[in-house]
Amino acid sequence: MAETARGDRLIFSPSGMSVSLPYARLAEVRDRLDAHGVRYWVSPVAITLGNDPEVTFVYFGQKEDPAAVRQLLDSLP
Repeated sequence: MAETARGDRLIFSPSGMSVSLPYARLAEVRDRLDAHGVRYWVSPVAITLGNDPEVTFVYFGQKEDPAAVRQLLDSLP
C-alpha cells in the first residue's frame, strides 16, 4: 500500500513504528497483524479533519521490525 496523505491508504511514521489509517480499515489491518503475530496497540481515539474520513493510529511493539511490518501491510489491497 503506497504512502499517501489522502484516501484509504496507510501512512507510516518516519521511524516505521506507527501507522495512521482510516478507521474504516482498522479491522482488516488488525486481522493481518494478528494473523502474523505482530505486537501492536491501537490508539483509543480516532480523529477527523474537515470532511476527511476518521483516522486512527496503530503503534508497533519495540521488538517488531518496521520494514517487515511495512511489507506485510503494503500487501493489503
